[in-house]
Amino acid sequence: MGVATTIACLPYGEEGEDRRSSRNFGVNQLPNEGHLKWRVISKMGDTDICFDVKQKGPNNTNITRYEGIKDGVITEYEALRNLYIANPRNATGHFLVRVESCE
Repeated sequence: MGVATTIACLPYGEEGEDRRSSRNFGVNQLPNEGHLKWRVISKMGDTDICFDVKQKGPNNTNITRYEGIKDGVITEYEALRNLYIANPRNATGHFLVRVESCE
């Protein structure tokens, strides 16, 4: 595994945001090893957390980049910024998402 970024997430949408459950983050600072591995860490022991990853675009548009991400999913590397975790499912408490660069 390579370098990683970690994102703190709520089990529900942030205040005033129905779908967003994290602050913005980027994976563009991670080295391009070809893929990204998504890890979910839950203090509550939730094992089936699932979420989408959206990107904040111009004029308050939101682009869905990845859907149905779960622990261990591997996606192609894209050097993206202004991402956020959205639509969390099966989470009973706060959780962390760790995104790692990998081959």
